Parts: sequence; structure tokens; C-alpha cells
Amino acid sequence: ILVVDKPSTMPIHPCGAYNFNSLFSILENSSSRKKLYTVHRLDRLTSGVTIIAKEPHVAKRLGKCITDRTSCEKIYLARVKGKFPLHYQNAKTRFLNCETNGVPCHFGETILPTNCSENLIITENYNINAAHGFWITDAANNPKDNVTLEQLSQLSNTVDDILAGANQFYWLHLACPCRIAQPKIGICEAGDFTKDGSKPAQTSFAFIAYDAQTDSSIVLAKPLTGRTHQIRLHLQYLGHPIANDPNYGGDIFFHNELGEEACKMATEKIQQTEQSKKDTTTTTTTAAVNDVNIIAKPVVAPENS
Repeated sequence: ILVVDKPSTMPIHPCGAYNFNSLFSILENSSSRKKLYTVHRLDRLTSGVTIIAKEPHVAKRLGKCITDRTSCEKIYLARVKGKFPLHYQNAKTRFLNCETNGVPCHFGETILPTNCSENLIITENYNINAAHGFWITDAANNPKDNVTLEQLSQLSNTVDDILAGANQFYWLHLACPCRIAQPKIGICEAGDFTKDGSKPAQTSFAFIAYDAQTDSSIVLAKPLTGRTHQIRLHLQYLGHPIANDPNYGGDIFFHNELGEEACKMATEKIQQTEQSKKDTTTTTTTAAVNDVNIIAKPVVAPENS
């Protein structure tokens, strides 16, 4: 296998305007091995560890470990707007009585009777019992009905502490169906709906730290399912979109004045270049028309001919 730290803005495979500047194209063109195999994918704008197989049977075996959801887990870090999770406006969708009944759902699907919570919302779509709501647990995954969103936001942690199993932090678990809303342009949505293509989805979040100067938080995200754009959608649904994700509530130049200025300069340069091309084309066309007029000028016969 190959394990690569993929940078942001680089797609895994050629797509759209990216024909050669994709991870697979670069790797295949820089080595003697001309065929590599996908184990899993990361979005173009997401950076992180990417596992690539050199043989198809290895890709199939490792890919099964991921799709089975039991042999591995994926962890992401995201910078989001606001102090997580205080912007969440749908607190009424909280699963209640979890301490008595246990965890309310598994991989986004309800596993408890509907009477376990007065506010439980169930979406039934094509025989899929997709849950919609949230609950909070401690580090050992014990439900904590008495912990508020405000209390969760006060416990900052480090990534190392969380991965090491520190006791003093809470997980916020969100179950919320996702669907591909506009397949042609790859736009998805999350929410409580019964629409064609909606699937159960579940993500767990842990609060890391808050930066008051930029009003943004660092959040650790652990997806339990693998829906398209799932983490981005769930963070947007919680009212804390990824800070620089323009497709789902963020600003592409979030507190990045240098990047915004560089983009402005590049845009102006492109516009100048395009205008210069238009001017050149107009001049050439005018000259060509004049030539045609000269060549096509009628010949007047001389008198007394």
C-alpha cells in the first residue's frame, strides 16, 4: 500500500478542471507503477492521510474494512464558525431518557422504541429507519442526559487527550439524514425529510478549542457513516459550518486577508488578459473587413471604352 498525506485543493482522481493535477495522476506519472487502486477518498478541499493500494485485492480487502464500519474509524479536524455547539437551534430534537434506555441509534438508524424520547423524530424512507436528533455521551460512550450544550462548550481538550481516552470531555452525537440534492453539480443536503435518496447518517463531534478573535472553534469529527459531504453537512446543520467552506455556509477567505487580496489581484489580471484578447480580436477583424472591402471594390470601366 501507499500512505500519502494529501494536501488540500488536490482531488484524488482527475475531475472537472483537474486532469493531471490529481493525486493518482501525480503518483502514477512519477513511478513505474502505472495503475493504483482506491481504498477510500477524501474531498478535494480536505487534507489528510490517504491510503492507496498497489493491487486490486488489497484495495478490496481494506475497502471492506472501512465499509463494514467495525474494523477502523476515521477522525477529522475542522475549523468551524462560532463557539461549538452553541449555535445549534434545534435542541428540541435531543434524544431523551438515553441514560435509562441506552444509545438511541446506531449508524444513523434508530435502535430504541420511539417512546424512549418525547422529541424523537423518525424519518421512514424506503424501509430505512433514519433517526433525526442528537445526544451527548462521556468519553466512555455513557449517555449524559443532564449535560447541556453550554457545559459541553466549556470543556476544551487536546486531540492527543481525546485519542488517548481522556475522561474529561463529551461527545455530541448527531443523527441526521443526508441526500444528494443536485447530482450534476454535487450539492447535498441534510435535514429531517422523506425525499428520494435520503440515507441515515451519523457523526460524533468533540469540542477542542475556541478562538474569540476569529469567533471560530476547532472540532474533532468522527463519522459513523460515509455519506457524501456528511461532516460538512452535519456541521452546517448544527449552525457551525466549516469556516472556509463556501458551499455549505462558510466563507472561502475566512479571516484570510492575504488570500482574499491575492485572489482579487489574480481576478483583475485575468480580466485584463481577457480584455486584451478581445481588443486584439476586434482590431484583426476590422483590418480583415477593410481588406475585403478593398478587394471587392467595384471596377469602373473607363470612358469611351
